[in-house]
Amino acid sequence: MKKHYPFSIFVLTFLILAIKSESQVLFNESFPNSANTGFLRGPGSYTFSGDIGTWNVVAGDATGGGQATGAVTGPPSFSSPNSIVLANYINNTASVSYAEFSSPTLDLSPYAGNSNINVGFRLNTTDISGTNSCLTYVVQVYNGSTFTTIMTMTAQQLVSTYGTGWGVVSLNIPLGALTSGFKLFFTGFNASGCNVSDQFLYIDDVQIVNGAVTLPVNLLSFSVSYNNLAAQLKWSAEEINTSFYSIERSIDGKNFLQIGTVKALNNNTKTDYSFTDNLLSYQSPSVFYRLSIKDVDGRTSNSKILFMKIASSFDKGMIITPNPASASPNIILSASKQAITNIEVYDALGKRKLLQRVSLAQGSNSILLNTGQLTKGIYIVKATIDGISQSAKLVIQ
Repeated sequence: MKKHYPFSIFVLTFLILAIKSESQVLFNESFPNSANTGFLRGPGSYTFSGDIGTWNVVAGDATGGGQATGAVTGPPSFSSPNSIVLANYINNTASVSYAEFSSPTLDLSPYAGNSNINVGFRLNTTDISGTNSCLTYVVQVYNGSTFTTIMTMTAQQLVSTYGTGWGVVSLNIPLGALTSGFKLFFTGFNASGCNVSDQFLYIDDVQIVNGAVTLPVNLLSFSVSYNNLAAQLKWSAEEINTSFYSIERSIDGKNFLQIGTVKALNNNTKTDYSFTDNLLSYQSPSVFYRLSIKDVDGRTSNSKILFMKIASSFDKGMIITPNPASASPNIILSASKQAITNIEVYDALGKRKLLQRVSLAQGSNSILLNTGQLTKGIYIVKATIDGISQSAKLVIQ
């Protein structure tokens, strides 16, 4: 007898398979800002703390100029927050100079026999030469006893393959390296007599993934400034598989609420974004912002937190006392000479609610603001004196 299965079973089965097919990030290293340790001229070594543990840095051959860094900002023409830099200088000696980074020991033994374990990372070729064939970059994996090379490219080949700027690299980890003693090595080798200009390769966002590598957004910059009673947020990013940005605000830097979203364009080139947060009705003297970045596969990452003090922005050049006020307050203004000006009061929607024309004497002036027709709420008081616009927030109780 032929069995019939309800449609819901097929839908459920499809969903389970879809979930299982998603990539699983096993280890993720973004190289935090605290890892800024500066340049090392070889021979020598040092360590720094990353997201997944302690990284080791080695620079070899002092005369040849082997250098390396755990830098936050890379030299000289490209600023790359949260990245490591393989720095190789002119080598006019008979030996090979090198710069090398190695990861902490990671346990990949639970994935022994899994042929779908990959390492992915971003690299930036802005400061290496597309004609340089004597500088070689190597990626190796270590299983506790032996090394296996999984990528070898000259600077010329890197630029040819990934272009100038950021590119995403995905490499399969061989089965023999899936042990409890796993390590990852990034090395730049400068051949003997390689008399080319100084070369800097930037590496960021290293992931070990069970499945396909889908690196999230690469946030190049993020800033906030005050302008016209609003916060202007700007950021630049390069994206792959990014869905949208959630703009979040906080009064204490800990508890954030979403105030808007911006769709990601996923151009895989530098893209500039902006968002305006109207602070007309905002009552705290300071504000915190961050970006919550949503990937198409459902993963979320957060940007650094930005802080902006806004009290000085609202109160510059104008004093209102008392404030909050239950009756008509005094407006204190200073003028360099006698003048006649308008004092304007706007509500939270930007509608003008009061216009009061006043005469100012040279020096400090105290003016009684006639607020009898204003209801309880938050207002912005504006005046232009000596060609300079001044404003302050007024609370009527």
